[in-house]
Amino acid sequence: MKIKIVPIVFTLICLMTLGKVFAQDNPINIKSIKVSRVIPGEPENEMLKNGNFENCDSNWVVDQTNGAKGQIDCVKDGFDGYADLRIKVLNISDAPWRLQIYQKGLRIEKRKSYIMTFWVKSDRIGDINVNCMQNHEPWDHSTQQKMPVSTEWKQLQFNFEGAWDDDNARVTFTNLGTIPGQVYWIANCSLIPTTMVPTQK
Repeated sequence: MKIKIVPIVFTLICLMTLGKVFAQDNPINIKSIKVSRVIPGEPENEMLKNGNFENCDSNWVVDQTNGAKGQIDCVKDGFDGYADLRIKVLNISDAPWRLQIYQKGLRIEKRKSYIMTFWVKSDRIGDINVNCMQNHEPWDHSTQQKMPVSTEWKQLQFNFEGAWDDDNARVTFTNLGTIPGQVYWIANCSLIPTTMVPTQK
């Protein structure tokens, strides 16, 4: 049996030539390929900015009034090694809410349900208040919940329903100014709208 080598070689040469021509006419520019960085815990409908504190306290307001004062540090000892915000109470005032941390400029819709989750711990057992309130007069904060804090990292969930239509609402960690020297750690905050019916524990 005779093997026809010439046609096979000719076919291979043609394929190689076509490949070179295609590569020249359609060069692949590696620099033009864009790779999207996906950050865990940040869904498309995430309402908070810098909720993971990777940019320290950017987008967050540390409110210290009437003599209340706290020391704010951005550290990397959060749950599973993530960034977190550490708040040490230096001075307390006439009310524990004088020391609080919040993010403003949130769009809240009346009767719409929302879920806020976050990780928190303290150097002692206690509690804090979490609320969704107006960032302007009359400062309505009827949507709030007292939440337990322990010495171990725990993820807490604050479910609420919008009390009003407002373009400048805020979520607040408040009543932090209770005991001088107390330390809080807060990490991985998230706020998303939901179709779930809010329930308070």
